[in-house]
Amino acid sequence: MKTTAARWVTAVVAGGLIAALGPVDAFADGGMPAEWEPGNGRTVEDPKDTPASGLTYQYVLPFYQEHGFYLQNAAPPQRLTPGARQVLSLGREGKVTEAMQTGVDDDGVGPWRDRVVGGLTMVAKAAAKKFGGDLGESVVNALVPDLKSPSVVTDKSVKFDVTNTITVTPKRDIEARAVYYRLKTVSDIWKRDKGQDKPTLVQGGQVTDAVVGMGWVLGCKDESGRDYICQAGKDFESKNPVSDKEKKKYLPPTGAPDRLKSREIEMGSPWAATASRVSMEYPEECTVDAKAGTVRADANGAPVRSPDEVQVWCALPEYQSGLKFSHYRVQYGIGRVDGSSGSWDPNWGSGTLTSVREAPRNLPNEAALRNVRAIPADGKKRGLAFYVGGSGGIAAYPKLTLKVVPVTADCSESGQAGSLGCRNPLQDTPFEKGIDGAVAVPGSKSDLYLFKGDGYVRYNTGNDTVDKWGEGGKLLSLADHWPGLKGTGFETGIDAAVEVPGSWDSVYLFKGSKYLRYNVQEDKVEKWGGDTGVLSLADHWPGLKGTGFENGFTAATVVPGSRDSVYLFKGSDYLRYNVQEDKVEKWGGDTGVLSLADHWPGLKGTGFENGFTAAAVVPGSRDSVYFFKGSDYLRYNVQEDKVETWGGNIPVLSLGDNWPGLSDGPRRAKAS
Repeated sequence: MKTTAARWVTAVVAGGLIAALGPVDAFADGGMPAEWEPGNGRTVEDPKDTPASGLTYQYVLPFYQEHGFYLQNAAPPQRLTPGARQVLSLGREGKVTEAMQTGVDDDGVGPWRDRVVGGLTMVAKAAAKKFGGDLGESVVNALVPDLKSPSVVTDKSVKFDVTNTITVTPKRDIEARAVYYRLKTVSDIWKRDKGQDKPTLVQGGQVTDAVVGMGWVLGCKDESGRDYICQAGKDFESKNPVSDKEKKKYLPPTGAPDRLKSREIEMGSPWAATASRVSMEYPEECTVDAKAGTVRADANGAPVRSPDEVQVWCALPEYQSGLKFSHYRVQYGIGRVDGSSGSWDPNWGSGTLTSVREAPRNLPNEAALRNVRAIPADGKKRGLAFYVGGSGGIAAYPKLTLKVVPVTADCSESGQAGSLGCRNPLQDTPFEKGIDGAVAVPGSKSDLYLFKGDGYVRYNTGNDTVDKWGEGGKLLSLADHWPGLKGTGFETGIDAAVEVPGSWDSVYLFKGSKYLRYNVQEDKVEKWGGDTGVLSLADHWPGLKGTGFENGFTAATVVPGSRDSVYLFKGSDYLRYNVQEDKVEKWGGDTGVLSLADHWPGLKGTGFENGFTAAAVVPGSRDSVYFFKGSDYLRYNVQEDKVETWGGNIPVLSLGDNWPGLSDGPRRAKAS
């Protein structure tokens, strides 16, 4: 790829840094419809007008929208002597490395080309506003020859044949630098087919790092020590054409905006072939460490390995020294020897983490990516768990590749697009103030019913999505979707819910001193004890009499692994009730009512020892429960009496950041 430096030299001396881009929009094929275009608020395509072939979109992560333009030194800087006429000559062939998105279609001149150029165009326009300069065609002209290639490989070498000479007479100390002008983006690629209400993720974390020009930068320092582009007439004299003499333009940063470091370690194992190799890439503002899972023998003597843990913590923006970011995500890939074929599979698993969790083999995490969800950079350590060797944890030569990617720029930055991570993601949604009740869906290993007021949703904890929203992103109505509740008073809301121990189709719903048993398969109230489905706790849960719980409670969950007992919670107290024997199980003394602070020691200091509003067993788990309080939650291991933090130090987590599906529907409805 070849370009000339002439227009760049003129632009730089004049105080501008970006040459222009053509009329290509940031998103190809008309752009991403607003109801699922995070943060930008642009509507450039009506969803009903989707062609039969579908639409493909590129979304550039907001951090790179704000900071994607940067300089790379092409030669050592030169100090210019004030008062001396000096000639700067550049005649050389430079060799640099680029990274380009893959996925060529239509011989490289169709939608794929438009998406790549469009994403870089967005970044260039943002940089032009920030650093000044006129928009021309140089960036696109520099890229087009490369994009017409029928196949593009990443990390390729690009040659520039540049010859240009400028003459300047400095009036002060000036640093002259020959530089490459570069644009870097990290993007998610989406596809929307005809009739879809939301797009499908095609590829996540696609990197483009393109050289778009080369030329001279004349750098000066102002009174504060900040670098700016020297002004013709004020700081130097030149015979080259100049403009905008009076307006000061500051220099963009030198070096890639994310300033990535790399590290590779091997985590030990009793068997050398099963030691996990971890390759990590992360910004300088972050620290990343890894800890191997432990290996033990199961009941049959076979080795079983607990998940490997990777700990990530990134500094608060005010303590970051480079370009600041407020949120990040973790992209991962897993390679291992296939157990059946014995061949190496570099793509055995992959995904993107936007919250603290145990990583499955594959996690597209579409709901979170669609809404620009990410982990806050708050200086707190977060532990991520990986079964690199599979469910049993044992595999030959497993390798984990991690990349920490900045998602949103610092919340104090102005003008960035898609900065949803800078506020509570649940703001202006039904769950903004928390959850009233929760219960595992009978028979499901992944789903919970979550209740709020007179509505509810069914939430899949495996893929972080809501099964269905009501019209306009509202909750589904209990009266409409649980028809058996009509006329019971429970259709207007509940206090707590819990599965019927040992049942595959029924749940208990509680409200004040009353309760009922609801069959979710048949959509009806089971009328135990008479002709009414609504029964008195005092009469039908006789063990509660005198405990205060017969008047109601705020949360309930089954005892993990038990087929006959439930926990009931009220304020800072709780009890364990055996529904088969209809009695309180008096653990820890002669009273059934016990203190959370004394008997759930892991809750101390979390605020949850004083009570919470909802609880539910973790679907598919035999030892853990979720507790919900306002917009926060935690996961508690009942067997080990501790909060599960996955190797980090944060017991209490944000619903908005870690349950992205709760805001997906309302946000899309609001945007449309």
